[in-house]
Amino acid sequence: MFSGGSLLYGSVGRPDLLGPDHTHELVDHQYRSAHLLAGLPDSAGVYPTHGFGSFCSALQSAATASTIGDEKRANPVLTQSQHQFVDQLLSGLDAWPAYYAHMGPANSTGRAAPDLGAPERADAEQIRKRLADGEWVVDLRHRVAFAAGHVAGTLNFGLDGSFATYLGWLIPWGAPLTLLAETPDQVAEAQRELIRIGIGIDHRPTPSGSPRTGPATIDSSLTRAPRSPISLRSATTGR
Repeated sequence: MFSGGSLLYGSVGRPDLLGPDHTHELVDHQYRSAHLLAGLPDSAGVYPTHGFGSFCSALQSAATASTIGDEKRANPVLTQSQHQFVDQLLSGLDAWPAYYAHMGPANSTGRAAPDLGAPERADAEQIRKRLADGEWVVDLRHRVAFAAGHVAGTLNFGLDGSFATYLGWLIPWGAPLTLLAETPDQVAEAQRELIRIGIGIDHRPTPSGSPRTGPATIDSSLTRAPRSPISLRSATTGR
């Protein structure tokens, strides 16, 4: 049974992602939906859209497989009364990434593919100006390489971790963004991840024929960091 977000392993999908005005209504619907699914045979496999570690899950579970019978024995939505379930779920919800608020409209309108054209080598003077203008300049290298030397004022969101989740969580929505990396492939990987959460450049023309910018503008023409970041840092800071 493909349960979507209605029934997860040991949990259910979050009911608060559409905002507080809908939370109580959705958690009641969530409870009723789960009990409808519980009418399936106990041997039926459960295949949800979210698993361990997803911010879309109301509770966390380490399970990697489950059946309807397993969920009936262990999932709070099927073992508690509706009142108990609602109170416990709503009191235990943590913060969710800020970009979630923008994903609904982005999914409705659709996003264009990112511009994966070859980036140019980063120029210290341009980076200094962008930082002075308040732009987010993000260094994609591993944190060890970043700690060894980086452009003063840049921020490190390495591609080796949950890059898009944490950058999307922290960057002000609509802020201009420049990516710094060691290779064009790293830049392209970052752009693909960001476009999935609604951050990127929409190249579809507006009625006037001009480009339509997305929620945040990624400059793909200034994205390659030099392999000697310490010398670039010195040039950027004027040392």
